Amino acid sequence: MTDPKLIVIEVRVPAVEVLSANRKRHWADTARRTKALRERGAWAWRKATAGRRIRWERARCTAWLTFSTKSGHPRRDGNNYSSLTKPLIDGIITGPARAEMRQQHGAKPWPGLLPDDSSAYLDGPDHRITALADPTLPRGWVRVRLEFEEIS
Repeated sequence: MTDPKLIVIEVRVPAVEVLSANRKRHWADTARRTKALRERGAWAWRKATAGRRIRWERARCTAWLTFSTKSGHPRRDGNNYSSLTKPLIDGIITGPARAEMRQQHGAKPWPGLLPDDSSAYLDGPDHRITALADPTLPRGWVRVRLEFEEIS
């Protein structure tokens, strides 16, 4: 079986973990949210690959953001949510901190999608806001759909 050329990972992020460049928080709160998002990304990667080891040299990422209809903000700027998508992508690329995974979950570390998330390996993410809101999302939640396309 060959590796896919496109991998889609969808993550639902609860309101208590959402980060935005428009909202400044205490550093400890930001650190807690960032850690939770990184772990959420790593677990989503592990679930999406279902034990298969997929490793690419280079990829392009598009991040699609969908918000609840109950959020009350009709206009949004996708790039303001880079602080939300970066930890998710970090978890997918490198996995959670190895020692933390072993200590908290007894799980062995697994390889991420790329060797690193620098521009030498990853183009993007290109942030996009979906045209339609999702009425099934609870207030304040965000659905992040990360599309990774292998490039040469």
